[in-house]
Amino acid sequence: MDTASKKQRIILFFCLLLSLAVSLYLFVIIVRYPFVGVDVSVNGNTVVVRDVDPYGRLAGQTIDKGDWILSVDGRSAAENPSVQKHRFLDHAETVEYRHHDEVYRFHARRHPSLSGVFYYLAVPLVFCMVSLGLGVYLCVADWRGRGESLFILFVSVISPVLLAVSSGLRTSGLHGGLIVSLTMLYGLILFVHFLKNYFLFWKLSFVSTRFLISLYVCATLVFVNEVFFPAYSLGARFPLELIFTSVIFAILFILSGRLYIRMKRNEYRQLLQVLMAGIVLAFFPFVVLYTLPLMLFNYHLMEWPWTTPFLIAMPLTLFYLCRSDVFIDVSFLSGRLLYYGAASALCASVIVPLFFALMGDRISYGRIDQIRLGLIVFLVLLLVLYIKDYVDYYLVKRLYPRRKDYQISLNRFLQWVKTEHDLSHVAGILKRETEIGLPVEQASLLKCGGKMAFVTDDQAESADWAKEAEEMARDAGTFKETTKGFSVLLSDQGSEKLVLVGRWKEPRRKLNPDERTWLTTFLNYAQIIIENRYRTEDFIQMMKKQGAESGAVPVTLKKLMLKVSEQERRKLARMLHDRNMQDQLAIARDIDGWEASWGDEGTRRLFRHIRERVLDSVYILRQVIYELHPEFIHQAGLVGSLRDLFKKVNLRADFRLSTSIEDDLTIFNRDLELAIYRVIQELLNNAMKHSKADVVSLILKEDIGGYRLTYDDNGIGMDVTRLGQVLGTMGLPGMLSRVEGLGGRMNLRSRAGEGMHVTITFPSNG
Repeated sequence: MDTASKKQRIILFFCLLLSLAVSLYLFVIIVRYPFVGVDVSVNGNTVVVRDVDPYGRLAGQTIDKGDWILSVDGRSAAENPSVQKHRFLDHAETVEYRHHDEVYRFHARRHPSLSGVFYYLAVPLVFCMVSLGLGVYLCVADWRGRGESLFILFVSVISPVLLAVSSGLRTSGLHGGLIVSLTMLYGLILFVHFLKNYFLFWKLSFVSTRFLISLYVCATLVFVNEVFFPAYSLGARFPLELIFTSVIFAILFILSGRLYIRMKRNEYRQLLQVLMAGIVLAFFPFVVLYTLPLMLFNYHLMEWPWTTPFLIAMPLTLFYLCRSDVFIDVSFLSGRLLYYGAASALCASVIVPLFFALMGDRISYGRIDQIRLGLIVFLVLLLVLYIKDYVDYYLVKRLYPRRKDYQISLNRFLQWVKTEHDLSHVAGILKRETEIGLPVEQASLLKCGGKMAFVTDDQAESADWAKEAEEMARDAGTFKETTKGFSVLLSDQGSEKLVLVGRWKEPRRKLNPDERTWLTTFLNYAQIIIENRYRTEDFIQMMKKQGAESGAVPVTLKKLMLKVSEQERRKLARMLHDRNMQDQLAIARDIDGWEASWGDEGTRRLFRHIRERVLDSVYILRQVIYELHPEFIHQAGLVGSLRDLFKKVNLRADFRLSTSIEDDLTIFNRDLELAIYRVIQELLNNAMKHSKADVVSLILKEDIGGYRLTYDDNGIGMDVTRLGQVLGTMGLPGMLSRVEGLGGRMNLRSRAGEGMHVTITFPSNG
């Protein structure tokens, strides 16, 4: 981490601490002043109730519209500053009011509203802690350059907003309207600013710098209006903020939709889907269900406290964009939304009417109450279904160990059949896994053709049942069952059919869903394996026939075998590196620990000797891996890799190696690059093992239309007539296959006692 980055993180961390300090101050205000929440009208010294906040302390009491507020905290209600200025009684310890000619004294601290505590304290506190927690996490985590600094600044600004709204309802002042205006206005602009930098990281244009500056200017003008021209009634307390919020919501959605339409790559579209879903989830309830109806019709479809829990989607969405590589797969969630949404809606449509029908006249409710309850039930069910997916993954193996056995069975079957080519062995594996996984008394693989026979050694099946099973199996892969047993046609080669048959255990039971799922997958695997076996045999026979007729091994077969050979080399190299070499290094580390804990010098010397032997083995193993799969060719280049190979040969060989390679030799075909390296490697290995030469010469240069490799040695030579058309991937046959597989030509001249001379040409296009 450079110095500039450290300074930036320190500043951002200080912003988070400042935001936390402001949040704690607002929290103290909320706890200190009990929220009463009564809208009043004043006529002289008479204070009359106009409305009662449904989440205030007085909600649910005997107070009603038209009642008189007599005193607040022992003083006349008309003298209360909030009543005088805002026509609103925000906080109080005690309230005296007259209801139907009776005077009631209400103690606010003794009657907390649970709904008020939830919406005005719990939700703001959770929003603040989650936002600051995400900011702290990114402040100490590695940055990917996706706008992390702006995200931290965004959560620093936005985290106190709900606490500020809640405290502003209790008492006026700096912690009220000004903090709300500051956090709402600049929080939204920082939201847009983050998205600009985030999509710039992916080389995408979300919004222009000029337009972003204009948004900052507009937000500043709205904030100045709040400071110098404050509103005078609660109902119009944040009119410009509400309008500005609605406009930013529309801008965000339009910009995201425009970028989504222009987008071509599916990966970026998924990010935009996440963004648009987060914007809708965070702002839609507040803007569409509360703000717009309130401004247009002076009525709201959803009370504003209900919209506050959804705002948590704002920081979570941006956090996901920053850390999408370590977060959940949103494409998985969106892919199941339609199914889970339909299931949740169906259940909610049954639960809500049933609830109100059972409650009858015991509760009073309207259509809005039904809609709200239905929405809550729908969201809860939707969340439960999503959570169930992840809980199932962790708990199902413990609660239902049988399901784990099915997965182990499939893995075991695949591991066993990978190395089996004999049909009788494959049949034995099929039989064993079928009898373990299903309620089957006995399973067998039946070969039907001119003569019916069991492939497995067990011949306990009756001829009548085998005949019945053969007649049942008509369509490949179709599972046929009767009261006696089942049969599946695994392969149909015309003259020969392979049918898996089995008898049910008595008393018979129906297969459960897990068993059916396992059986379907198991049979698909078995079909593919058996079909590939037949296809491989046919292919080999065809190649042999073609080679016998033409007198040469087909180039296609050579290419295929070399490709398979390289894949096996890569697999073996990876296995040696990940298993054997790591195990030996772990042993060396253990020996270090044993040596340190042993006091006897002779024993410690023995430990050091063993450790050196282990490390020598690791070095040799690393060289083997290096030669098996030379990935370094594509990193260091062919010329550098060959020079490294020549150094090793000079250290190990008994001959003098003379080489000539053009420094500017460049090959752009990866297959050709690897083939040339392999050919030179094989020539030098052959020289070290068999040639008994004193001098070896090797020249690689670019030729007209390709590349020319020339090799000469003064060794004992060989009888080249024995090579013929041998099919292989190792030694000189493998070298010849590589050359011809890439369209090259090899001229090999050698006689006993006259050394070996090889000239190879490769076309440039490989």
